[in-house]
Amino acid sequence: MGDAPPESAPRFRATYALMGVVLGLLFPICTALYEVYVTDYSFLEVLLGRSNRLMLIIETAPLVLGIVFYRLGRRRELIAEEVRLGTCVALAEVQEEIEFYKSGLDRIASVSMTEPSGRITYANDMFLETSGYSREELMGRTHRILNSKEHPSEFFQQMWETITSGQVWRGDICNRSKDGQLYWVDSTIIPMMDPDGSIHQYASIRLDISERKHNELALLRAYQEQGIINFLLRIPVAASVSLHEALETALAKIISVPWLSLLSRGGIFLAQDGELNLFVSMGLGREVESRCAKIASGQCLCGRAFAGRQPLHASCVDERHEVHYEGMAPHGHYNVPILNNGVPLGVLVVYLPHGHQRHEPDVAFLQACCDVLGTLIAAHRNETALVRARDEAESATQAKARFLANMSHEIRTPMNGIIGMANLLGGDVVDPTSAERVRIIQNCGNSLLTLIDELLDFSKLEVDKIELERIPFNLMKTIDEVIELFAPRASEKGIALTARHAPTVPAGILGDSSRFRQIVNNLVSNAIKFTSAGSVDISTSAIRTSGSSWTVQVAVRDTGLGIPADVQPRLFQSFSQVDASTTRRFGGSGLGLAISKGLCEKMGGNMWVESEEGKGSTFTFTLEAEECAPVAPAMDSDPFSTEDAAMGQRAPLRILLVDDNRINLLVAAGLLKRLGYEADQATNGLEALDQLEERPYDLILMDCHMPEMDGFEATERIIAKYGDLRPRIVALTASTLQEDVDRCYACRMDDVLGKPIRVPALSEVLRATPRLEEARGQEDVA
Repeated sequence: MGDAPPESAPRFRATYALMGVVLGLLFPICTALYEVYVTDYSFLEVLLGRSNRLMLIIETAPLVLGIVFYRLGRRRELIAEEVRLGTCVALAEVQEEIEFYKSGLDRIASVSMTEPSGRITYANDMFLETSGYSREELMGRTHRILNSKEHPSEFFQQMWETITSGQVWRGDICNRSKDGQLYWVDSTIIPMMDPDGSIHQYASIRLDISERKHNELALLRAYQEQGIINFLLRIPVAASVSLHEALETALAKIISVPWLSLLSRGGIFLAQDGELNLFVSMGLGREVESRCAKIASGQCLCGRAFAGRQPLHASCVDERHEVHYEGMAPHGHYNVPILNNGVPLGVLVVYLPHGHQRHEPDVAFLQACCDVLGTLIAAHRNETALVRARDEAESATQAKARFLANMSHEIRTPMNGIIGMANLLGGDVVDPTSAERVRIIQNCGNSLLTLIDELLDFSKLEVDKIELERIPFNLMKTIDEVIELFAPRASEKGIALTARHAPTVPAGILGDSSRFRQIVNNLVSNAIKFTSAGSVDISTSAIRTSGSSWTVQVAVRDTGLGIPADVQPRLFQSFSQVDASTTRRFGGSGLGLAISKGLCEKMGGNMWVESEEGKGSTFTFTLEAEECAPVAPAMDSDPFSTEDAAMGQRAPLRILLVDDNRINLLVAAGLLKRLGYEADQATNGLEALDQLEERPYDLILMDCHMPEMDGFEATERIIAKYGDLRPRIVALTASTLQEDVDRCYACRMDDVLGKPIRVPALSEVLRATPRLEEARGQEDVA
């Protein structure tokens, strides 16, 4: 036989190329079969174990093909020689070998050959089976017939740039079969080169990786969706973050999931009074937001999902959409109820592309989101309710405190007149009967003031408005002064009143001496009140806790009535006494112990009682204190007594009284006269400014609240006009609120004098006031 005819050259070339691909691919399969033969492993286990080697061989296919082509070229020469010799045996053997390898390749990979233009010239059986197309449908077509549109055009552009440059390209491609199903392949495209370097065809080998890709995508989806759930769980539940802000953040995160991000549209409806209100939305547009602002339960898909408490799906705008309008874009959506403990709170609505079919993993994810949203909404509402209740309680407490303070102010104003006039009258009467009556008026007035002060202290403790001082004082000296104060009352009842101080008690501590005195006064007063015979003993001790820190303990022990055991637990509650008869018999508001215990706790300590009915009681309290240098006894170097009628002659002052209440003016003027001073009077701030224009004053006693111009504004104007040459300004106020006292100092008043006015306090103010001429002289000398 002669040489093969020229027209058979392309057929031989394709045959050789295919044989090279077959040999390169089936080599690892053959070795795997051999390994199965000599081992106990299954063929699939061996093949999977060698998958990396198979990929390596595919990637190095050009080298394999080169060797194959060389051998086939040489074989062709031999065949041609044999043909020339008249034999076709070798050619038949080669064809048989190719068919053998080809049948093996068809079982594991899709193989196709294309022209440089991309038109398919060959497709194996696996290719046909996977794609669903027949060989006739594929021949002459390009691979665009399989395009799933899942990849951007840049993806294929990069692939063509690679293979047209003569390089092997490998990547994962998502194809679409003839019946519309998507499938993934691991594709390797090998350029086949002529001796001159030109590409005459491409060989494409594809391994079906749909299952692996499906698993990868499922894992990726699960990871993404779990990340969204975790994000929703971390949304803060706090009154500082509004529910609208929290749900808006949640909705944005939910619709960011890849299968929803194509449209990124949705909304959250919340139920109120039997209907759904569109609470937050994204991408819906004004028309939808307006028409869907309120949806009745059972109406439209979202209303039906809410009423039925089950997720509903629509792939298009169907007859179930009662809310629709002309020009509404085609779409589908999921409607998932938001529940909390089975109670429907609202509905989550997310938009889908038109035609999107219901997918149970979609529903499961959205239900998980709604579970979190239900918890978030309920928790936020509970938090808001708690904050509202707390604010209302605080507001009520503040209102009560303000009411008590206002009542105190209103009561103190007439009490200033009663007690002040009684004090003035007491200095004038000489008749014993009249003097006794005046003393009763004074005692009753003081008792009423004590009750008012207790009510105010209690209300301040409730709102934590009591501020403790931190000044040096002698604790033992303070207790001794309490003994001196109550000694007359104890003596009247024949009770021994004593005090014992342990040697470890520091001579000086830092703390609030007035509040400490208040606690001891209350305990001693109660002990004397409820003891008819025997003794009242005060004992103090102290334990150093660290460095200069001490725990001080004070115990007040009496031999009085004692307290039943069942009453003791409620003894420190407000308005609580042993029984109702106690109030009728001994009086009192029932606030003293509650206030004392509250003050102890403010000082870092505690208070408790030990008592046995009929044998007496011991009230003990502790406080934390810091030791300081011993406090020397106060020495009164002032030659004037607090009631010295010649004080005005020894230290004359020009005084202006400013108050809109005539009784207050009479009381203040009378007390000043007792001390030897005369005072001019004004009834408001404007009059005070006018009188200050006419003559200079050394001291202005200024009421705070007056018509036309109050004391605060008058003070500011005086300071602005006279500067350092202004008179000393002392506030006269019936208010005990700290903010009112602070306001006095804020407008640069020099001191505050409370009503009712006490002569000792007034004397202190007068002693601290210099004459303006003396002050100017000292400045000139300086």
